[in-house]
Amino acid sequence: MARILAIDHDQDNVTTLAALLKKRVPDCQVITAQSMDQCVERAEGEAPDTILVDMGMATMDGLEILKRLKSNKETKDIPVLWMTTAQTDPRRRLEGLEAGVDGFLTKPVDEAELVAHVTLALRWKAGQDQLRNYMESKDNRVEERTESLGEKEQELTIRDRIAHIVLTTPDEELFAEVMAVVLEAMKSTFGTFGFVDQDGAVVCPYWTGDVWPGCQVRDHKLVVPRDTWGGIWNRSLLEKMTICSNQPLTPPEVRAPATRILVVPIVYHGKAIGILEVADKPTDYSDKNRALLETISNRLAPVLYAMLQENREEGERRQAQEERRRLETRLRQAQKIQAIGTLAGGIAHDFNNILAAIMGYAELVRLRIPEEGRAKEHLRQVLMATYRARDLVKQILTFSRQTEQERRPVYVHLIAKEALKLLRASLPSTMEIRHNIVSDLSAVMADPGEIHQILMNLCTNAHEAMREKGGILEVNLATMDLGVHEVAKYPDLKPGLYLKLSVTDTGCGMNRRTVERIFDPYFTTKEKGQGTGLGLAVVHGIVANLGGTIDVYSEPGEGSTFHVWLPRVDTGQKGELEIPEPPAKGNGRILLIDDEETLVDSGQEMLTHLGYDVVTKTSSVEALELFREQPDRFDLVITDMTMPNMTGDKLAKELMAIRSDIPIVLCTGFSERITKEEAEKVGIKEFLMKPIASREMAEVIRRVLSSFHP
Repeated sequence: MARILAIDHDQDNVTTLAALLKKRVPDCQVITAQSMDQCVERAEGEAPDTILVDMGMATMDGLEILKRLKSNKETKDIPVLWMTTAQTDPRRRLEGLEAGVDGFLTKPVDEAELVAHVTLALRWKAGQDQLRNYMESKDNRVEERTESLGEKEQELTIRDRIAHIVLTTPDEELFAEVMAVVLEAMKSTFGTFGFVDQDGAVVCPYWTGDVWPGCQVRDHKLVVPRDTWGGIWNRSLLEKMTICSNQPLTPPEVRAPATRILVVPIVYHGKAIGILEVADKPTDYSDKNRALLETISNRLAPVLYAMLQENREEGERRQAQEERRRLETRLRQAQKIQAIGTLAGGIAHDFNNILAAIMGYAELVRLRIPEEGRAKEHLRQVLMATYRARDLVKQILTFSRQTEQERRPVYVHLIAKEALKLLRASLPSTMEIRHNIVSDLSAVMADPGEIHQILMNLCTNAHEAMREKGGILEVNLATMDLGVHEVAKYPDLKPGLYLKLSVTDTGCGMNRRTVERIFDPYFTTKEKGQGTGLGLAVVHGIVANLGGTIDVYSEPGEGSTFHVWLPRVDTGQKGELEIPEPPAKGNGRILLIDDEETLVDSGQEMLTHLGYDVVTKTSSVEALELFREQPDRFDLVITDMTMPNMTGDKLAKELMAIRSDIPIVLCTGFSERITKEEAEKVGIKEFLMKPIASREMAEVIRRVLSSFHP
């Protein structure tokens, strides 16, 4: 029970105060005094827990009472509360503070304020008594409890410091700061922290700086995959237990020797999510060190879990955003390709008509100039250019998926030589082209445009790599016979005969990460707007479709080499790109219809030269009227597809309605309305794509006429 001594010269005041205290302060005993001597006597004899003194007594000096109580060994630790008035001189209060007063109450005293001050004084006195009792215990208990208090104070200090670090330090610096506190508390020279990532690997973002000179781990970053866990880390994480060794050892995860080591797992909700390690303490690690590090681990567990969750969620958000950006990029690229396809279809007809005119007149001129002379060779180059332009249009239409590829034996060395001629004119003088192309009878089954695209894309890639400093572009073509052992490193290949195409540059080269993604669609190392990332992906797709494979070797600053392996076919023919010889002549009556006058004129002249009787029309309607008037006049009708008023397929149906046995050849630069198969279904005998070489046209005419007139 608490004892309170109340001092006042006025009996009524003392009685009132005592009654109030007994009413408001639970379990208290009130002792009163009305004189100085009585006050000192009862303070020494009764040992009250708190003393209340009225400073303004008429018969006693409250300041003198205070001084006597505070100078007495028996009463100096008892809290004294002074009751003053609002008119009390502040200097008087100052004198009370200097004499040791523990608090002031202003009269008339508010009950709540009185109770609060008295309760606080009683608590303070109780604490002082407990402390005094503790200090008066036996020496061994004092020493033991002092040490315990020191440990708890150290633990509290460490907790406070870690809590401050968690609240104020950026994530990337958090565990370095925490480890600094841990190393100081554990008196260790080495420490590390690691967390378990989504794949189960231990990732160590922090090491004590001076560990690296003796550590064999490269790049000063340690990632220990789950399937390679070993040693004390493995045991600590799997068994969720603290491991302590006061013997010299070398942890297999670090491969740096330690004299002593203490490892504690960071466990949250029964799952090991990280690890704390300290090492190289001058003396052995004790149980207290162990308990302290476990306490720190427990404090860090929820913090680490929250960080890992946040990082995981942030990673998932970034991955989702990246996937969305990737899909948006693919959509834009697909739209671009669709636009290219639409454009290709739109221009193919007109462009092929232009090529047809160039090819037709060039072949007519070829018939009229001497065999010898440079003019003949120049004309040969013009015709070769028209054939290449024709193949280029087919390649564009194939890329836009508006026509199917026709694969046949293709001599790669011829296309390679021609492609290098085109490149030589476009490359700057700072780039040198070297080649070693073996010419033999070997060919591959492909569309010529595919081979041309492989070469041009690989060489363009090499050009980009050497754009800044120039260099050497080398193209090699060789025949190879690969056996079982040779194809072991190429899973897509089977033993057999192959052509090996190699394109090498001395440019900037690529790192390993870039090489791993170089064939991914839309992956590019160019700046935004300077590349689609489709070039090498298209090459990879073409090579795979041809039954071959492609690999690359590159080092930063050392250039790159691409090797393409394609299955060989032997045709037994000479692999040369030649202009067809003039076609054989024939006879018959032909109705030729095309809305392009240049094509009608050149076609009429060529067919007349070949021995045919040719009637031409530039209007499908006029041609129909002529045929209706004279249906038996013609042996064959050759008509264009795309014409005003009436298209070629509709004209064919009208003609066959008039005369069912009339053979019809349908020609087109490009048409989405009809295919070769659809043309055959309606009775059209041949379906040709412009531009058409005279020899090809002559062979078709002879084949069609011979089937009707054996």
